[in-house]
Amino acid sequence: GLDELKAALEAPFERWAVFLHPSQRGVVQHTYNGPARVAGSAGTGKTVVALHRVYRVLQGDPDAKVLLATFSEPLARNLARKIRLLCGEASSLPDRVVIQSFEQIARDLLALATGRQPRFADAEYVRSILEKAAEEAGIFEVTPQFLNSEWTHVIDPWQIDSAEAYAQVPRMGRKNRLGTKQRERLWTVFAAVRQ
Repeated sequence: GLDELKAALEAPFERWAVFLHPSQRGVVQHTYNGPARVAGSAGTGKTVVALHRVYRVLQGDPDAKVLLATFSEPLARNLARKIRLLCGEASSLPDRVVIQSFEQIARDLLALATGRQPRFADAEYVRSILEKAAEEAGIFEVTPQFLNSEWTHVIDPWQIDSAEAYAQVPRMGRKNRLGTKQRERLWTVFAAVRQ
């Protein structure tokens, strides 16, 4: 315990960034019968535990391949550097780890399934399609801001893909009430974005 901590403090900072506190060793070394959840507040070492767990799996099974998913690409790149540091620069273990953001995993799976690279519309592009579709449909009773807000808070998050689904979805917390006929009329605008 204390000797390990002293050695970690005397080591270069890079090694400190992957230091596993002795109290966390049990989580890394335990044999689980399925998924496990590690919880804790920011800065408690959850990411370091994940890295050491990946390292343990790779060491314990020469055929193991690991996918380590994270929330952002910058964090994925950072974790890739840390796993290489943990495994050792000469080690081939990191070659059996894929570290990607959830978004990149989704892009890769979609490309694998469809044979095409996905294209994602940014907010400005969606806004322009909504405005153009509303104008073409002669819908002037709602503002472009309302259409964009409805897309952002109702249509897209609920993955609504039809007028019928839009008519059924609860719009809790939305200021403007919309009846069935209004939703049916507005769907022509939202359908343009879905195309």
